[in-house]
Amino acid sequence: MANAGELETLRLIDRALRSIDVLDLHKRAVNGEYNERAKRLKAIIRNLQSRDADSLPLDGADSVQLSDDDERLVLNPTEGL
Repeated sequence: MANAGELETLRLIDRALRSIDVLDLHKRAVNGEYNERAKRLKAIIRNLQSRDADSLPLDGADSVQLSDDDERLVLNPTEGL
């Protein structure tokens, strides 16, 4: 039969193993979010590049309108991660 110290050691080992699983799940979730944001940014770039030159405003790029979400993503791609 294990003594109290051995049981505590086993509990800590079990907890540490579960913590590794939690970190792995979190890492996959964050990686998925990074990948999704990169896809959105690439889509924004493609959209901006595909605009007909005649349709772009004459007074510069500041007049190009993005949705609020797209603008936030462009300005701060790691927000909320």
